[in-house]
Amino acid sequence: MAVAYSVWDNKRYVKISGENGGFAPPEARLPPCILGGICLPVGLFWFAWTNSPSVHWMASIAAGVPFGFGMVLVFLAIMNFLIDSYTIFAASVLAANSVLRSLFGAAFPLFTGQMYDALGIHWASTIPAFLALVCVPMPFLFYKYGPQIRERCKYAKQSMDFMRNMQKQMAEGESKQDEQNEEQEAFDYSYEEESHGDAETPKFEEIKTGNDRQGLGGGARLSRTSTYEHSPYDIDRVNTRESFTKPRSRASSLRRGA
Repeated sequence: MAVAYSVWDNKRYVKISGENGGFAPPEARLPPCILGGICLPVGLFWFAWTNSPSVHWMASIAAGVPFGFGMVLVFLAIMNFLIDSYTIFAASVLAANSVLRSLFGAAFPLFTGQMYDALGIHWASTIPAFLALVCVPMPFLFYKYGPQIRERCKYAKQSMDFMRNMQKQMAEGESKQDEQNEEQEAFDYSYEEESHGDAETPKFEEIKTGNDRQGLGGGARLSRTSTYEHSPYDIDRVNTRESFTKPRSRASSLRRGA
């Protein structure tokens, strides 16, 4: 369900990205996290108070649906948010995230047994539900105040400046490319007009070149090759463009003879 929702939600992200010139703000990644953050405590509270022997076992098993749905959405959204927030430092921030998550995963089993013995199956299972409930406002806060928060972070601020410079360079590059395309089109048209005149068409000339001594007798071999004395861009720009409409050139004859 979470994967299907992510595929559907990607349309929203693509729309926001298009509105921002291909650079969506990192906060655009957080709406799935907001939904998942709400589903997580729902699943945990559901599990905590239906895991009694007097309740059918499918009731507590079914709590895994909202929990799993919320977990996948939160995990994917936070990963994408961190990557978009830190960009050039993405590898470092993901490594730090993995280390912290692993430390929590290693610490909780050390006291979980004692916690269940002291509090019982209901209240012991409620503790992680309350922890998830405390975290519910976090995605809302980052979604609303994300830019201000990232401005206060040294590395996130460097990343923001880097992305702004990249956007600026891309915008300048596109404008220069448009100007070059216009100039190239004008140059192509002017060249075609000149090429239809009486100007001499560039030709291939045959020359003789000496190779290393080869074969029996050690005689020097002479080979005939063709060189083009003019700009090769003339071929690409005009000759090949009209190669299917012009009569066979002397170059073609030389290739067939070779």
